[in-house]
Amino acid sequence: MENNRRHILHTKNGFYYGTEKGGVWWKRYWRGGWLARGNSEVWVDTEGLFFRRYLTKKIMHIPLQDITGTATGSWHAGKWFGAPVIKITWEKDDMELVSGFTISWKKEETEKWIAAINDLSKQKKL
Repeated sequence: MENNRRHILHTKNGFYYGTEKGGVWWKRYWRGGWLARGNSEVWVDTEGLFFRRYLTKKIMHIPLQDITGTATGSWHAGKWFGAPVIKITWEKDDMELVSGFTISWKKEETEKWIAAINDLSKQKKL
């Protein structure tokens, strides 16, 4: 599937909620396959965050150097969810985008992912 880089974090039980433009829930980013929500395999490595929605072959990638922030919440892209949502703020084509993911129902696991993404992002920018 992907090359031989080592995954720092990985789950086959993730969910991708979509990507908002400018953090506005009703402005969804749709180019290149970013619109569709779905159950996903999600992983983080030294190049960024990756995911592949089930029943698709395309691997989506948020490059580490494009990530400008992370947050958690219980809603994203106009939908409320019971599980914690990781919100990744990043830049692409001079736009601010916010992509939402659930990794686990456990807050501690979600916080572990956010800490790892933040640490990797800081290292990449040094």
